[in-house]
Amino acid sequence: MQDLKNLLEKDKELIELTKNHIKKRYKEGFISIGGALRTKSGKIYTGTNTKYHVRNLSTCAEMCAIYKALDEGEEVFDTIVGVRYEPKTDTYRVVNGCGKCRQLYVYHKPLKVLIDNNSVIESIDSENLIPFAFT
Repeated sequence: MQDLKNLLEKDKELIELTKNHIKKRYKEGFISIGGALRTKSGKIYTGTNTKYHVRNLSTCAEMCAIYKALDEGEEVFDTIVGVRYEPKTDTYRVVNGCGKCRQLYVYHKPLKVLIDNNSVIESIDSENLIPFAFT
């Protein structure tokens, strides 16, 4: 079980919202991770990962949420999280973003990212996720 005690209430709420989103959108073999992005204005954008047989057609949930926000004209982001849903056990866990997502986060600093650090969920600055990121 992941430890959320060090998080702000609004970050716990973001995780809960993401859990609800991915459970509704889950599709075996196609969608298993939900993402949620909170902007500085407080608006929340959600996304789901999509898995295709050709990897470069797939999209991460967190990227989907960011692109939705950008499409709506949002430019200043606050916090992002990815959550995996396990339907067999009806459980969830915060997951760490892939390298592409981490690079994308850096472009939107100061963005906080909720990460799993040995089962302790923490909020860290995006620029600390990928040392020597391309900027």
